[in-house]
Amino acid sequence: MIKYLAFVVTVFSFFIQPHSYGQMKSISVNCGKQIKQEFGAGNEKTEIKIKLNAGDKLSIKVIPTGDYLNIRAEVYDPSKGRIYPDNPSRYTEPMFINHARTLEITTGMLSATGIYSIMLYNNYKVYRKDARAGEYTFVTTCSSE
Repeated sequence: MIKYLAFVVTVFSFFIQPHSYGQMKSISVNCGKQIKQEFGAGNEKTEIKIKLNAGDKLSIKVIPTGDYLNIRAEVYDPSKGRIYPDNPSRYTEPMFINHARTLEITTGMLSATGIYSIMLYNNYKVYRKDARAGEYTFVTTCSSE
């Protein structure tokens, strides 16, 4: 009976663990840079770091190579405050809702100078069935006013 109970607790604890991602890749880019990246499996994330100045605007474009890769993005300021999506309940990426083949994001005028983080996910807990491996192109554009 004790072995059975231990087994049940082990199985149950496996299923209630919080959602986790595979190993995170972290890369740094400069404004105007185009890079090719790949999610090698479902459930991965990539952090892209970029140095920006207060007053800049950041535009990113993510273009999957094939028709099957859906990518979700979040953008964080140097103090780790999320600036995109600006509303926590707004996890409605165009790639999932409208089946758009590119993801384009443009921030408003940035308020701080420092390293900004762009998190790209090929699976977010809301979209588990869409986690697939695949290549994509990532492009940044920066402008100051």
